[in-house]
Amino acid sequence: MVAWSRLVVLHHLHDKLWEAFYPAPIDRIGSLVERKIAPLAYRSSTVATLAPSGRTDLINRTPLRADRIHVVRPGINDSFRVESPDHERSATPLLLAVGRLTAAKQFDKAIRVLHAISDHHPGATLTIVGDGPERASLAALIERLGLSERVTLVGRVSDDELRRLYTSAWLLLATSLSEGWGMTLTEAAAAGTPAVATDIIGHRDAMGEGAGVLAHSDEAFASAVRSLLDDPAELAACSKRAFVSSQALSWDRTAAELLQLLVTGSLAPSRTRTRP
Repeated sequence: MVAWSRLVVLHHLHDKLWEAFYPAPIDRIGSLVERKIAPLAYRSSTVATLAPSGRTDLINRTPLRADRIHVVRPGINDSFRVESPDHERSATPLLLAVGRLTAAKQFDKAIRVLHAISDHHPGATLTIVGDGPERASLAALIERLGLSERVTLVGRVSDDELRRLYTSAWLLLATSLSEGWGMTLTEAAAAGTPAVATDIIGHRDAMGEGAGVLAHSDEAFASAVRSLLDDPAELAACSKRAFVSSQALSWDRTAAELLQLLVTGSLAPSRTRTRP
């Protein structure tokens, strides 16, 4: 008879998201419960999380047992994959941002980045995919900055259209405040599109080595975008490295590792240290 274990899946600690969505003192209470109180209920359970940086954060900031926390990286939908990163892209620099339009995703940062590089790259455009409660405020910001001809809010799109955008884009902009991983980074990488992303837990592991830039400030973010657009050779090299980093990620592997954790309560030690 198989002795099944209990498996808890924790994407990440929500940190600044509490502050973004709830007023004080609810934000502080929620964060405290998430970090210190709720984990006591499953401290003896097997835990799966998405990224090595997220695992370290859980070990350092919760009472969960380090030996029971394992990394199981997300896969990539095969519909986003291309055979080679050396394919034709848009004629002029196309920046792409993808996700639900919420304050935590900080799409206003992507709009401001385009504005910041406008003098240097007047032909660059930005397409934002997704819908949500921040759409009206983003549209107002676009108009206020005089970018109505250069920023497009396309709403939700089909996987086929998203694949077309991933393959057409020169760079993905990942501006989120908090993530357990960075699905848009790895989906774009599967299409050979590098990224500039906020330097946060999750993004640090989703971005392959040399597959783009992790930016620690708004100024560094805009500077990284400008530098990559200025250097076609480096942009092409980042594209190849992004593509290679995406090849190890598959939903079949994700499912197999989750099942192994559920049945045995453990993974091979190397699995928790591997990064794309």
